[in-house]
Amino acid sequence: MDQELIENCRRLDAAARNDPDELRSLYADDFLIHRLDSSGETLVVDKQAIISFFAEQRDKDTASQQKNTVEYLHASRSRDIGMVVGKRTMQVSGKPVELIFSQFWRHQKSGWQMIRESVYAQSR
Repeated sequence: MDQELIENCRRLDAAARNDPDELRSLYADDFLIHRLDSSGETLVVDKQAIISFFAEQRDKDTASQQKNTVEYLHASRSRDIGMVVGKRTMQVSGKPVELIFSQFWRHQKSGWQMIRESVYAQSR
């Protein structure tokens, strides 16, 4: 597994909890997340919306954020594009949600930035 990509994912996770400026730098301006849930509903969210979501989560119960877990299953790159696949459990509105995700990262002069994420979410 590509450890540099995994480290960027960990930086993003930490920034989502407590560093909005770092979070902004890790998402590309053209970032999009495609979220599909078990009911078949699809939601597409841009950079600003995902940053706002994490800000709301930060303002809520910090104890439930500590229950969040992540497992990286695959990380590889080809030249300036990287891909990370993993499984995450998050507390959303007090309920555990399991997410299977694929993240696509692009390396630029300023470093790695996430450009796309695809997520399948199911309530536990």
